[in-house]
Amino acid sequence: MEAKPNPSKPQVPTLREILLAPAAARQEEQFYYSPSRRGFFSSRLHASVGLPEDKIEITREEHAALVGSGKEIEPGPGGRPRISTRVATVEEKANWKRQERDAALRATDGLVARHNDEQLLQATDTLNPVQLKQLLQYRQALRDLPKAPGFPDIVLPPNPVAGGH
Repeated sequence: MEAKPNPSKPQVPTLREILLAPAAARQEEQFYYSPSRRGFFSSRLHASVGLPEDKIEITREEHAALVGSGKEIEPGPGGRPRISTRVATVEEKANWKRQERDAALRATDGLVARHNDEQLLQATDTLNPVQLKQLLQYRQALRDLPKAPGFPDIVLPPNPVAGGH
């Protein structure tokens, strides 16, 4: 007998639903900056672990411009993020890029774990073989990033599964 959803209980989306969400749903993602942690947070990636109490909402465009600047971000007036006039060292930029890479890997950990569980249980696979191969290649590309020419001044590859495949 199939369990009926409880209307009083909020439905939490699965990782698969988040990763395979249409572009319109991904547009609803909110970005935040935490002055105390001096870092960015995403409603999609960090909601399950909790957002910092001092979070300040920023637009997707602000986030892209700040992260894409390749410069250190610091809290400005009111704690809002701004580009620092100090130039980050290569080591600092490498650490930031590794943190960004690690977050991208963590964002796909659940999908890989679910696939492994489905294989062990001989259940229907969430990902088809092409999607699984693309996802595993993506994860390996992320792991190889520090060896790539131009690191850390490079852009992370796009997640093929989140891209609607």
